Amino acid sequence: ELPQVGVLFRDGAGNLRFEPDPHANHLRDAFGLRPIAARPVKREATPVIPMDTSPLREQDRRTNWMWAAAAASAIVFGASAWFLT
Repeated sequence: ELPQVGVLFRDGAGNLRFEPDPHANHLRDAFGLRPIAARPVKREATPVIPMDTSPLREQDRRTNWMWAAAAASAIVFGASAWFLT
């Protein structure tokens, strides 16, 4: 038995059952909180800044490819040094 809550028991089929205390008030409205009025929040729209969608220049593409090749060679060098020691 849980005081002022109810009783837990097993029924004839062995299932765990709960019976609330008939003398306790378990309504949500009975817990002492006053109702509040929710008002919508008005926010100003955030301005959208357009992005530059121009294609990459050829020099930028070459630079990106060179950085990728340098990173790949560093990984290969590091892996070979690891396995050879």
